[in-house]
Amino acid sequence: VGHGDSIFMEFPGGSNMLVDTGEGGDFDMGRFTVVPFLLDRGATSLKYILLTHPHDDHIGGIKSIMDYIKVNTIFDNGLDGKMAGVKCYKTIAKEKGIKIVSLYRGCEIRINKDLTIYVLNPPKLENPDKIYPDINNTSIVLKLLYKGFSILLCGDIEEDAIRNLMNYGDFITVKIIKIPHHGSTKSTLSKQFLDQVDPEVAVISRAEFDRGTAVFKGVAADMRLKGIKVYTTSATGALTVTTDGESYSIKSFK
Repeated sequence: VGHGDSIFMEFPGGSNMLVDTGEGGDFDMGRFTVVPFLLDRGATSLKYILLTHPHDDHIGGIKSIMDYIKVNTIFDNGLDGKMAGVKCYKTIAKEKGIKIVSLYRGCEIRINKDLTIYVLNPPKLENPDKIYPDINNTSIVLKLLYKGFSILLCGDIEEDAIRNLMNYGDFITVKIIKIPHHGSTKSTLSKQFLDQVDPEVAVISRAEFDRGTAVFKGVAADMRLKGIKVYTTSATGALTVTTDGESYSIKSFK
């Protein structure tokens, strides 16, 4: 989806979840990329759509997705509907009878006895009407745990949320991490965070001509020096990770 996030999960037993929808507007990734992909997969319905935070490159495609795909439940981080993008999907959800559930740290989505998705961020937003100066740090962060396999999806979190996440200790050590904020954060704290996560694989979702390329290249180089396998969607296109709960494989689109 270029500069943005959209992650489709298919679970044992047939249920599914879409995490973020790519951007909307003239380059509506929901309409032109996500919907065709879902239909090609035979996914004419979604049990869950999870929107990590209300920036357009994460929620902009949801209107088109709701136009073409049946949706059961939308998860969001609880920010108020006065924001234009949030107001749009909440209005459509109400018209279509789609449930909206706000998630916060400590929530769990139990898919089956072997697969649980843990919500590690944000803390519960006590005042959804508040104007948050840094919406990125309100991103929903997920740890998916399936038997011996684990993924950490970090949304667009920056240093404040990263620092809070590190309080989880070894719980954030995973096989695969989706790097925060399109690989745009390079700091001592970020390096300490990566040491704690200790992943085998890192995925960066970004457009080929994103701003901050120098920072991104530095982040990717640091990870490769640590022996981490780095995939960037700008180079690989869509990535498919398949796992039986123990071993896993990764295929690129290009």
